[in-house]
Amino acid sequence: MLAIMDLHQYIGTREAADLLEVGESTIKRWADQGILPVNRTVGKHRKILLSDLVRVADELNLPRAKLERLLNDRPIDTTNLETLAEQFHAGLIVGENQRTTSLLREAHAAGHRIARIGDDVICPAMMRIGQNWQSGTIDIYHEHRGTQNCLAAVQSLRALLPAADRNAPLALGGGPEGDHYQLANLLVELTLLEEGWQVDNLGPNLPHDSFVRAIRERRPRLVWLSCSHLADVELFVKGFAQLYAAANEVGAAVTVGGRALGADIRRRLTFTHHGDTLGHLATYAHGLRR
Repeated sequence: MLAIMDLHQYIGTREAADLLEVGESTIKRWADQGILPVNRTVGKHRKILLSDLVRVADELNLPRAKLERLLNDRPIDTTNLETLAEQFHAGLIVGENQRTTSLLREAHAAGHRIARIGDDVICPAMMRIGQNWQSGTIDIYHEHRGTQNCLAAVQSLRALLPAADRNAPLALGGGPEGDHYQLANLLVELTLLEEGWQVDNLGPNLPHDSFVRAIRERRPRLVWLSCSHLADVELFVKGFAQLYAAANEVGAAVTVGGRALGADIRRRLTFTHHGDTLGHLATYAHGLRR
């Protein structure tokens, strides 16, 4: 039996049969039929990628108890965030919600702040999920399920944070119109909550005119814009100018970030702060609040 859960690990047909609780001859037949991709060693032995085994278990509705037990029996090492990211990725692929939630909560209990958990555990795991899908290692439904699982696990961290002081400054933000990604804004929200801010997360896909209205009505101290995708760059640049002007009217700082904001786009924008990571945001927000 495998000692660890590494979805990029190759296993033999006997181990695969044991994990799926079928006969070894069934595994070999699926391999010959192309149902289960295999690689051949120099000695012509079949080797199966564990991620393919997970996919076939899902597609054929096979028993998953041993696969999930393999994941759950692996101890959580909160001192090594790289290993933690691997375990989190494995839990997302398999669809083990309880395990992924426990990983994040135990990391936080060990003293890791939200920003570091986001940068060093969640983001690398989600990037691998995207790479797995693009390479065909997993199906799109695995990616969707993993994303929903991740959102639920991150949401569970909210209960670990103290309530914001009602006299604390307000941070308000979200994602631009056409950007439907929720995770980045949720991580920004929790990062700012942990830094002692009151937070108004307006969510993804927010039209610029509505964003401007919210700034003028709520009068925050900090405005953030997380950009994972830009549907129309020219429309975004025009709308952002209005957003920044509204923030300037109420005396709010504007911080921007996200993978869609390349250097060529940033040169066309006026903002107070740009950060590539949640850690950058946390440091800036901490200083601004002081």
